[in-house]
Amino acid sequence: MKHKLHSRVLTALLSLLLIIGMIPTVIFASETVAPTTVQVNGTEILNKENHTVSCGSGTATYDPATNTLTLDNVEINYRQDADSNSKGAILFDGDLNINLVGENTITSVTCGILGKNAGTLTITGDSLTLDCIYYGIGRYSPNANITIDGANIDITAKGTGNFTGVGIQAGGVLSIKNGAYIDATDVSHHPIIGNAGIEISDSTLYAQQYTDYYVAIRSESEISISNSIVEAKADSADSFAIWAGNDLSSPPTPGNITISNGSDVTLYSKNSNAVYAMLGTISISDSTVKAESGAPPALCAYGDIDITDHSSVTANSAGSIGIWSSGGAIEIQNSTAKVTANDEWDAIRGQSGGVTISGSWVETFGSMVSPKYTSSDSAVFLNNKGTVSDSLTLPGSVTVSENMKLSIPEDSSITVPNGVTFTNHGSIEVVGSIVKEDGGTIVCDSHSYQNGVCTICGVADPDYVPPAPVYIYYDINASAGEGGIITPDGTSRVLRGTDKTFTITPDSDYVVSDVLVDGKSVGAVTSYTFETVREDHSIQAIFELSEEAQEAIRNEKLKEGVRNTTIRLRSTLGNGFIRLDWEKSAGYKVDCYEVYKSTKRYSGYGTEPYFETKQGGLTGWYKNTKELKKGVRYYYKVRGVREIAGETVHTKWSTKAWRLVK
Repeated sequence: MKHKLHSRVLTALLSLLLIIGMIPTVIFASETVAPTTVQVNGTEILNKENHTVSCGSGTATYDPATNTLTLDNVEINYRQDADSNSKGAILFDGDLNINLVGENTITSVTCGILGKNAGTLTITGDSLTLDCIYYGIGRYSPNANITIDGANIDITAKGTGNFTGVGIQAGGVLSIKNGAYIDATDVSHHPIIGNAGIEISDSTLYAQQYTDYYVAIRSESEISISNSIVEAKADSADSFAIWAGNDLSSPPTPGNITISNGSDVTLYSKNSNAVYAMLGTISISDSTVKAESGAPPALCAYGDIDITDHSSVTANSAGSIGIWSSGGAIEIQNSTAKVTANDEWDAIRGQSGGVTISGSWVETFGSMVSPKYTSSDSAVFLNNKGTVSDSLTLPGSVTVSENMKLSIPEDSSITVPNGVTFTNHGSIEVVGSIVKEDGGTIVCDSHSYQNGVCTICGVADPDYVPPAPVYIYYDINASAGEGGIITPDGTSRVLRGTDKTFTITPDSDYVVSDVLVDGKSVGAVTSYTFETVREDHSIQAIFELSEEAQEAIRNEKLKEGVRNTTIRLRSTLGNGFIRLDWEKSAGYKVDCYEVYKSTKRYSGYGTEPYFETKQGGLTGWYKNTKELKKGVRYYYKVRGVREIAGETVHTKWSTKAWRLVK
């Protein structure tokens, strides 16, 4: 098993190293180095008067005193050097600070922001949208650090030919901090690379790649995520959501991965590891992590894997182990974990050091937990059967699902502390005890009555009748599915030889589909009487939606789909006209499109469209030739329209597009 998993990982690693190369050990620069070149849209700004370059309706200004390039609402469309990934809309060397003012856009047939040689790039301020082919933001030389400090950056990098599409690559350390927001979900190869380390703190990062043998978030060294929201998706063959470390460098560099301080991390790999710490460890504390893999382990590290401090971890692998330490131990402490593996594999395996579970709630689905596991003060489920060991104080809110069984043996207990909810939908055998502290909550819809009292939540059995020595009673269990009621419901105790009638009533929009008596159909009746009862019985009412209700639901779903449809709008300035082109997200058609126009970005569009197309479609365009004045900036937005069941339904507003008439 170890050989098979390592072979797959090694194949992917070799492919990666052939493309991005081996990165030597980083030695950080101690002094600021002023740039010798700062090119903006092909113009050397250091040679310009006042160090200023016009960029569309905005300006780029360089301050040599602070090595700061200020982008003030720039619109850069760089059309040169399409066959080179060593050029860019902004090209510089040395140390550079970029301050974003307002909304800035860079469209480039090559790279967006590219730094040559060593140095530090720091980006602060407002927002930047990058639409490039190769590097969105690249600083790939050794010792070249990149810091995104509080800025909002949206990156598209689709690659072409022999050149990869990379969202952000730092040859040194990549730091994303202080409320930064990074969207790198439209990147073909590597959305995020920090060769010497990645540090994400107090920020939000979305990364997705779609080319085989690449990684959504990649570092040759360590990756740390603190108090941040991170979503990474690798939706291609042999591609990883997060990868840290390099065993082929000299010397090898361990890739430790740390997730802490209330982070919320969601990771997906189509058929490789969602998280892979090469030669390193994985540490998750006080955080929520959801990791899903289509083939190899979802969480995989050579060293130790620690899940602690009230963390919540979900790890699913469709083809292998859920959580695997190939050379270390796994510890789950004061946390909750739900781990799914292929039926032929362990859900959790500590190859060398075993698995230690303490003060935790752990659900495993697969063949087993690693045979070297120990548990104390915990509840451990092997598939759907769980057992409490010693005295477990729940580390967080948990649920016993409908098909799950939990045993609390003698001398064992569960304590539900303040702020924690313990929900039972399944089956719990209580020989020990369940204790609810002040502020704790027990929700129980599958009671286990003993002598008229539920051993789980303590409520009384409303149908409990003490045994009568003279009379003989039988039980009739009545139940109703979704869409109606049966009266009386639950278990009715019926005196021997008497009759018992049940009434079946569908809810509004529902009809009776069938009634089962002792498991056999008696038709879609609305009333049934057990006559001269002399044994236990059951009656079950089944309902289904009426045709009218089903049609209404279908129409509402269609309306919701249209309302959630998005439109991406682009504009082009021509000689005497502004052309609009848009593309609608797939899934729901529209009858036509409405175009709204204003000279103000956030108002002035009016209540009636400026133009309405004759038909819908996946794409559309409009050429505005009228009512255009030089020196005026015009703003446009578009939405789709569709008539559904007599109601006019609109899509979401498109992204806004604007052009300054020159």
